[in-house]
Amino acid sequence: MEAGKQVRYEPRRVSEKALTMALADVVFTITGSHLSKVSLCILLAQMGQEQGIHPDGSRDFPNYNGFGIKATPGVDFFEAVTPERAEMVRERKKFRAYASLEDGLRSYVSLLAKQPRYKRGWEKLVAGDYDGFVEEIGPHYLPNGKQDPKWGGYFEAPTVLYRAGVRRHWAACALRMANYGTVPDEIRRFQKDHGINVDGALGPQTRGALRVALGGDGQPGAFSKRHH
Repeated sequence: MEAGKQVRYEPRRVSEKALTMALADVVFTITGSHLSKVSLCILLAQMGQEQGIHPDGSRDFPNYNGFGIKATPGVDFFEAVTPERAEMVRERKKFRAYASLEDGLRSYVSLLAKQPRYKRGWEKLVAGDYDGFVEEIGPHYLPNGKQDPKWGGYFEAPTVLYRAGVRRHWAACALRMANYGTVPDEIRRFQKDHGINVDGALGPQTRGALRVALGGDGQPGAFSKRHH
C-alpha cells in the first residue's frame, strides 16, 4: 500500500446549517434512509464532543476532520495534540486529512453505520437514544481487562464524562434546530413555551420536551436538502 503523506494543518470552520444539510444527505446516500432531527443532533453532538462547538453552533473542522478519526496506513494525515485515554493525557497524534467536507462525512458515517463494531451504536442512534449510542460506541472490555477490539472503542475517555458532553451538545443542537438560542434566557423561553418547569437548565424534562419539539424519535425524513 502506498504510504500516506503528512499535510499541513488547515484550520476550517463550518456552520451548523451547512454541516447538518451535508450530513443528512451523506447519511441517506450511504444507508438509503433518512435520520430524524433527533438522531441527526446525536451525530452533531458527538462531533462536538470530539472537536468542540462555537456558541453559534459552527464547528472547527481541521482538514475536514471534525470527528477525531485517527490516520491509518496509506492515507494523508495531519498532526494535532489531543487528550487521550481515561487519564486524558495530551498527546500528539496523527489524524486523517480529507479533501472536502463531504469526503470526511462519508468516512465518518461509513465508519459508524457500516463497521460491525459500531452496529449496536448505530441502532441506538436511529432510535434517538443518545445515552445508548454513547454507551455502545465507547470502550468495552474483555474478562481479562483488555479492551474488546470487536465492540465500540470510538473514544477512550471515561464514558460518564463523554455521555455528559454529548447530552449537553445534543440539547444545544436541538434548541437551535427548534429556533431557540442556547443561553439561559432562551432555555427559559423554550421551557415556558412548552409548559415545563422554567429553570434555565438542560435537564431530563427539558431534553424530553426538545425531543417532542423536533418531532419525536425515529421519524425518517425529518431533515434533508430535499425537504428544506
